[in-house]
This record gives sequence, C-alpha cells and structure tokens, in this order.
Amino acid sequence: MTINEIITEIRSATWVSLSAEIRPNSAQNINGGAKFSYCSRAFSFPADDEFNLKFVNYADPTGAYPLLSMNLAGHIQFGKKHPIAMGAFEIDYTADIAFSITILDKKLAGALNAAAGTELDPWEINVASDVLGKTVPAFGLRAGQPFKEYDLIYIHHDFLFNGMRHLDGRSFDSPKNRPTNLQIPLIKAALL
Repeated sequence: MTINEIITEIRSATWVSLSAEIRPNSAQNINGGAKFSYCSRAFSFPADDEFNLKFVNYADPTGAYPLLSMNLAGHIQFGKKHPIAMGAFEIDYTADIAFSITILDKKLAGALNAAAGTELDPWEINVASDVLGKTVPAFGLRAGQPFKEYDLIYIHHDFLFNGMRHLDGRSFDSPKNRPTNLQIPLIKAALL
C-alpha cells in the first residue's frame, strides 16, 4: 500500500482491539522479571492528518477491571517505508489537539494524588482531567511538550497494525525507540 491508500483505508472505519492487549512495562515485578499491563484501543482518523484514540488500561488480562481511560486527539505524520512488511510505514502520533485522562479506580486515584509534581487538581474517580500541555510525571508528561509517539503503521486485509511495545517497556518517545515489530492488530468496526 501507498501512504495515500493507507489514509483512505484508515479513514473508512474505527479500528478497535480484538480483546485486551498485553504490553510490557518498564517496571519490574518483585522477582525482577518483566511486568505487564493490559489495555484496549479504539482509533479513528477524522482527517488525512489527524487521529483520535481512546485507550483503556486494565488491572487484569481479560479487561474486566478498568483502571483508567485516556482520550487523545492530534496529528499524524507519515515517514519513510519500514522494512518489517511490504507497505509498512513509519508514523508519528502527536497528541496536540486534546488529551484527557479519567481515573476509574479508587486506589489508583489515591496513589496518583499522593505523587508529587502534578499541575492538576486532585484526581477524582470518573472525572476527566485535561492533561494537554501539563506536567504529570506519573504519565511522563511535561508542560509545553505534547505527548508524541514514533510508531509504525501497516494494513493487511481488514487489520491495522501498529508497532509492538519493546520487551523492556521502553516507550516510543524518540525516533531511535521506534518499534521494529508489529503488535496484535486492530479490527475494523463501524464508523462513528
């Protein structure tokens, strides 16, 4: 696929997780091994250079216990072809239009409220907090710097693939940390 064909395809639907996805995380468990988190994603692309993402983080691998949800909106920028698959490209996601976080778990809200350095009012359960352009260390956010990920995109049949998280939990926060493999795909859902 070309970039223009990918744009046409991604704009045709909302793309959702098949089930809760597993992701490595940079923290280690008490035995020093990898720690994992679980999430689901729903992407839409309202314009050729824009994206919307609803990301839900879960406490369990079945997705029964949501901890928080994030709603991001911003711009995409396509880069060069990526060798992982014929028709794969580099893509950068920049959340520069909107970014809110809603805490869905009381214990998580308490832990976040105990953390220092946040420019926000105290977290409340089921209340969205606008974090766009604000310092929120628990989520790696710094004032004046939009959240950005250097990712991959590939479409095969009715599946949309992004990059797989690094096994050591590193984020996609720089071009050198761009993923090198594809993760579990998203499937086409009905248009919004």
